[in-house]
Amino acid sequence: GGDLNIESLQDTNTYKVDEKSLGIGISLCIPPFCYGMSSISGASANFGATNIDSNYASVTEQSGIKAGDDGFDINVRGNTDLVGGVIASSDKAVQDGKNSLVTSSLTSRDIKNKADYDANTLSLGGGYNEVGKDQKGNAQTGGKVNPGTDLAKNENKIGANMPIAISASDKASSVTRSGISGGAVVITNDAEQQKRTGQSAEKTVASLNRDVSSDRDGSNSLKPIFDEDEIRAGFEIVSAFSNEASTFLANKAREADLKRQQAKELQSKADNRDTPMSDAARLQLQLQAREYSAQANAISENWGAGGTYRQITTALIGAAGGNISAGNAAFVQGLVVNYVQQRGAGYIGDLVAKGELTEGSPLHAALHGIVACAGAAASSQSCGSGAAGAAASSLLTGLFSQSSPDESEEQREAKRNLIVSLVTGLAATSASIDPTTANTAAGAAVDNNWLATQQIVQFKKEYDEEKGLIAAGKVVAKWSYISGRQDVLTQFGIGKGLAQSGWNDVTGLAEFVAHPIEGLTGLGQLINNPEARKQFGDSVVNELNVKIETIKTALEVGGDENAEALGKAIGEIAWQVGSIATG
Repeated sequence: GGDLNIESLQDTNTYKVDEKSLGIGISLCIPPFCYGMSSISGASANFGATNIDSNYASVTEQSGIKAGDDGFDINVRGNTDLVGGVIASSDKAVQDGKNSLVTSSLTSRDIKNKADYDANTLSLGGGYNEVGKDQKGNAQTGGKVNPGTDLAKNENKIGANMPIAISASDKASSVTRSGISGGAVVITNDAEQQKRTGQSAEKTVASLNRDVSSDRDGSNSLKPIFDEDEIRAGFEIVSAFSNEASTFLANKAREADLKRQQAKELQSKADNRDTPMSDAARLQLQLQAREYSAQANAISENWGAGGTYRQITTALIGAAGGNISAGNAAFVQGLVVNYVQQRGAGYIGDLVAKGELTEGSPLHAALHGIVACAGAAASSQSCGSGAAGAAASSLLTGLFSQSSPDESEEQREAKRNLIVSLVTGLAATSASIDPTTANTAAGAAVDNNWLATQQIVQFKKEYDEEKGLIAAGKVVAKWSYISGRQDVLTQFGIGKGLAQSGWNDVTGLAEFVAHPIEGLTGLGQLINNPEARKQFGDSVVNELNVKIETIKTALEVGGDENAEALGKAIGEIAWQVGSIATG
């Protein structure tokens, strides 16, 4: 008996939201008002999900014995136990030496306070035939469609919204410390003290927190950081921006298609010798056709896949939706990282065109995969989620209808949105993949596909040999499929290699991405250097040599037969080399 126990209690709060919605709409054609049309003029479907998980636990009022200027004089026959509690006096009492605690033994521990939340929202929508958007950005058909918001559609009249995936998260922590104000503290039973704490009485007293005063609050409490209204308002703002961007890009695609069609019609008139027309008039038609064609090409180059304006727009969407709770600095970081990630894919393509990346499409895919992973990690997002999104979108690109020279900008936009919507929807069903990160990575992967140097040469050779438009289209379709297939095989392998190597940060990754060519070509010389052997050990060097031989074999064979194995080897080597280079 005779123990003194002082414990501060935490205020706790747990809040969870799991909302899901599904809506389907069909617009019917009822003759004679729509004579000649199909019975279903339009159909739409929308899926939405919002998840919120908030936890809070903090001491708001610290428990204790709090004396004034007269100090405290306490004698405890048993153990004194402080759990986030204090025995305190005023600062004046400490200065006057009026505090005294005598106890058989003394135990104390601090209390950790924490607050965190994780929220995300997802919106997917699409439809068939006559489908656009309502005021909230949902896919709709019939009278609810806002003018000028028609969804981009593929050759089967199926279209999808640009998927919206937004997240918000934050966390905070503090510690409520136990302590005793300055003064005499005497522990009378050293054996009991050793038994309870493993420390002598002298060491226990020396380790006490003495920065305690009844003149001030020492709870170090946390203020709640979760505000549901603020988060939902942020979701609405970013969703509205994403919807407007999606509509704008779809309309840009239609604008390019319209100008190409106008150019085609004008050129056809100019070429028609059966129509009486002066040479000057024919020349004027040809000049107008060229002008429309140039305008269409400019729109495609700026706003199509790989275009600078599109990359900036996509980067803005990714940065805004990455974490709406982050500050301005984090937003700018996300914007830069997302833009650089897309530019990185273009840079890799330039290496191929210049001949600096000469052999092995799997190596080319490896660099694409590593850039995507680096982008996610540099944005404090999941590298695994980014890799999964990129790989899945590459696979789906191969499964969708193959590209052809006659494919319109609107059809490309529709295909892009359909693929990214599927990837984002699949990510939402996984407990380990973040839909927001997967959405960003999938969009970048779809917008940037590739072929290796030797394959480009072969592609051009086959294309130039074909005379007819249909035959040339088949060549384009064939190599588009090969590109997507090799991409996913090698990225899948890279994911394995990175995962098995335990890569969970961006340090080594950034080093490798900064100098990919030098990193791989100089690897053999590095690991076989006598100093390197001495530093890393024979087992590590031998292991790296085996992986290098795997890479050489795959590069010599080419194609996709060894793509996964090569991707795995490159993923493992990238981690090891990056880690070595950065210490």
